Amino acid sequence: MIWEGAGLYDPLTPIECLDRSLKTIELQPYESLNSHIEFAKFFIKRAKILELMKFGRCSYCAKKWIEVQHRKLDIENKASKRAQFSFEHEYDFSKFWLDEALSEEVCF
Repeated sequence: MIWEGAGLYDPLTPIECLDRSLKTIELQPYESLNSHIEFAKFFIKRAKILELMKFGRCSYCAKKWIEVQHRKLDIENKASKRAQFSFEHEYDFSKFWLDEALSEEVCF
């Protein structure tokens, strides 16, 4: 087992949805706290079919700040080569945060 910021993770016992169904993640509010960064990195490094990770309600979304976040999150070493990352100052609360987040084959 490996100790990760999000808790113990055993690579020999994979989390199925990270390999097969988790396509979209929305984190909000994202404030670049160490706990936020480690939580996001857990998915960035393991979600193999991730298509989009949205960071909502960011308090500061200037270009330089976003570049720093890319380095902190180690986006270059993402598990899904197709994954895109979006940092937004505001968030659309009209959508429930899990809408379309999982494919039809839910891992729960």
